Amino acid sequence: EAQRNLETDNERKETLRQLKNNKKKRRRRRNRNKDKKDKTGAPTMTNPKAPTKAPTSGPPSGGASKLALGWRPWSCWQYETKKRDWCATRRGGTSNLEIQDCDDDDIDKWTFNKVGTSNYVTIRHEKQDLCWTKSGTSLLLKSCVKNSAAQEWDLDSSYKSHTNLYEEDDQAGDHLFEIQPAHSQKDCVTQNHHPKGGEKLSAQPCATSRKLGHQTNYWEKV
Repeated sequence: EAQRNLETDNERKETLRQLKNNKKKRRRRRNRNKDKKDKTGAPTMTNPKAPTKAPTSGPPSGGASKLALGWRPWSCWQYETKKRDWCATRRGGTSNLEIQDCDDDDIDKWTFNKVGTSNYVTIRHEKQDLCWTKSGTSLLLKSCVKNSAAQEWDLDSSYKSHTNLYEEDDQAGDHLFEIQPAHSQKDCVTQNHHPKGGEKLSAQPCATSRKLGHQTNYWEKV
């Protein structure tokens, strides 16, 4: 098992090295093309008042949707390189939340409801008056309560691990976000390690789920 883990780590490092080299090649090509255009004598267009980037936190647009763990090409979950979609859903008739295959018929959908003028949201069941609620480190479904701090979440897309390996429009783009308790933003909603079906969700230190060996800190609408 130790040898297998070592081989997998080496494969991940080699993949990251190749991605870095590919980005350097793309940058060199862009620079060469830019030099060619400059030599034609065509004027260079500039926009000194270009709009600033949109805020990195706030509710995603659209209606109810499934929520899946955000996979990246280097995630290597369960030592696999193919993409798997694991969605947040209610565990049977309990108040717990877990991950299951997004293609399952009974996967729940969620809506994001802005809290006042803040960037925080509540995450509500599509069909029931039940909201994601932080209780200690546990993540539970409870009746939605107005102005409940335990039900307020920050959808934070500002942490971009390893995105320097990709162009802005590649798979590590802004559609991914962390789900952090609004009043404990050192924590992230995760199942905390290589995902598999049936694992419970909880609020754990972001530092753990962000590690290259886990990469389960991000979520996306699917």
